[in-house]
Amino acid sequence: MNENFKTYFKYGNPCFELNKKEYILTKNLHNWGSFDSWLKTENIYDELSSDERIFLWKILEKAFGKKKNSGEPEIYFGEIEITRIKPALDFAQEKMFIGQTVTVDETGKEKYCLITNQKEIIFVENPQKLQQEENLIIEGLETTNEGKEYLELPITRRWSMKGIQRFLESEKEINGKELFERILNKIKFHVEHIAENEYYIDTAFVLASYLYPMFETAPQISLNGIKASGKSRLGKVIELLCFNGKKTVNSSTAALYRLASIEQATLIQDEEENLSAPDFTERLTFFNSRYERGNKRTVLISKGRNYIRREFDVYGMTVFSSISGTNHVLESRTIPIIMRQTRKENPINEREPKQQNPEWQKIRDDIYIWAMQNHKKIKENYEALEENPTQIKARDFQLFRPLIAAVKTIDEKITEKIIEYGENNLKESRNFSNTGSWEYILITKTLKAHEGKTEVIVRLNELTHLIREELMDENGKAQPSSRWVRATLRKMGLQMKDQPMLDGYPRISFDYAELKEIAMRLGFIKED
Repeated sequence: MNENFKTYFKYGNPCFELNKKEYILTKNLHNWGSFDSWLKTENIYDELSSDERIFLWKILEKAFGKKKNSGEPEIYFGEIEITRIKPALDFAQEKMFIGQTVTVDETGKEKYCLITNQKEIIFVENPQKLQQEENLIIEGLETTNEGKEYLELPITRRWSMKGIQRFLESEKEINGKELFERILNKIKFHVEHIAENEYYIDTAFVLASYLYPMFETAPQISLNGIKASGKSRLGKVIELLCFNGKKTVNSSTAALYRLASIEQATLIQDEEENLSAPDFTERLTFFNSRYERGNKRTVLISKGRNYIRREFDVYGMTVFSSISGTNHVLESRTIPIIMRQTRKENPINEREPKQQNPEWQKIRDDIYIWAMQNHKKIKENYEALEENPTQIKARDFQLFRPLIAAVKTIDEKITEKIIEYGENNLKESRNFSNTGSWEYILITKTLKAHEGKTEVIVRLNELTHLIREELMDENGKAQPSSRWVRATLRKMGLQMKDQPMLDGYPRISFDYAELKEIAMRLGFIKED
C-alpha cells in the first residue's frame, strides 16, 4: 500500500491518514455509492489504489455493517479437515477404525468406541465433541434434535474383550499363512467343495470382509445347488468367521438397510429364491447396489405421523444361497460356487457348525488383529493391481482384485489358487448357476422349441408358458409376463418385428441364428 496511507480508530470511529491529512469514516458512508462519491468529493479517489479503497470499505463494513443476532451462525469459507467415517469399519487419516461395544466397568456397563490400528480408543457419545477433538463425523447414525448425543449405535460385539486387550497390550504379529490355513481347515471340516480352490475363495472372502471399505468393489458370492448340498451350512460357517456376519432368511428390506448401513454387516442371504425374478423390486435393487462403493439409497422412514428421508450406504459384501440362482444382472456381480450333496457315509454330514464353539471367536480375534497389522500393505497391493495382470475378464477381475490383494501379503501359492479359480473355474460355474435364471430358461427353451427354423414367428404368451412350465414346481409364486419377455429380448439386443395378432394375442418374429448368437455370447450355450 501507499507509504503515506495508514488506518486507525479514533474515538470509536475508523479513520485513515493520507498524505498527512486525517479523514474520519462515518456511519452515513456505509453504502458503496455514498462512499465512492465521498472519495471523489474529497479529491482522494485517484490518490488511493483499488486495493486501498476496498480495504477502507471492509473497515466501514466491520464498523457499521448489519450486526448479526446473538447465536446466529456465520458462513466460514476456509478449509476444514473433517473426516467422515462409517460406524463399524473404515479407513481414513492413515488409520483403520473398527467400531465395537466394549465393557467399561465391573457392572458390565457397555459403551461404543472406535479402536484404531495405532491402538487408540475413541469413545463415541457426543458427535460435537468427536468432531472438535478428533475431526471425525460418523455417518449414518441418528442423533438427538440438538445433535448432542447419538441415539443409534452398532451394538454387535464380534471382537472379544480378551482379543481387544491382546491387541492393545501385545506387539506380537499374527502369522498370515497360519491364520489362512486355520480358516481353510475350519471350512473343510464342515463343508465339501467340488474343487480344491473353492476353499481358497471362501477363506480369502472371509479375510477381505475385514477390509472391504478400502476397495472400489466388494466381492459377492453366489452359492447354487440342489437341496441338501451344503449351501446353508457353508453360509453359517462364513457368518461365524467374517466381519459382522448376519445370516438372514426373508428379512424385511428395511432391516437389511440398517444392517448394511449401521452394522456394515456381511449379509448371508439364505433361501433367496425370489432373486431370480426379473422385475427390479426394492429388495433386488438393494442387492444390486451393494457391489460398488459409494452406492447409497434414499428411503422414507415413518416418524410418528410424518415421513423423513434417510440415506443409507448399502455398499458391502454378501453371500447368496439359493436353488434357482440369482437373476442375470446380479449373477454378473457375484463369484458363483456350485455345491453338491455329499455321500451319506461322509462324516461331514454330522458336523453342523455350532456357534458356541470358542474356536470361532479365537479365529475372529486373530483376523481383527491381522487386519489392523496388515491393512496398509493390502492397500498397496490393491493399488498395484490397477492394471489387470491376470487372464480374468475385466468385470470379474474387479470381484477378484480385493481377494488377490488380501492374500498377496500372505503367500504367493495361495494367490495363484485364487487367480486359477478366476481364470479356469469361473466361467463353468457361472454357466451352471445361470441355468436357474428366467433369462436362461427363456433363451434356451425358445431355441429348443424352434430348432431348425430360419425365421421364428411366435406368440409372446407361448414364450411365457415355456418359462412357467420350467418354474412351476420350484417357484410357483413368481410368474413372468409377456411384457417381460418382450422387454428382456429387446434388452439382450434381439431385433424383433411385430406381426399381426393371432386369436387376440400379439406375435413377434426374429432371426433364429441371431438369438443363438446372443445365447453363446451370454454363455447360455456352448459355441459351435
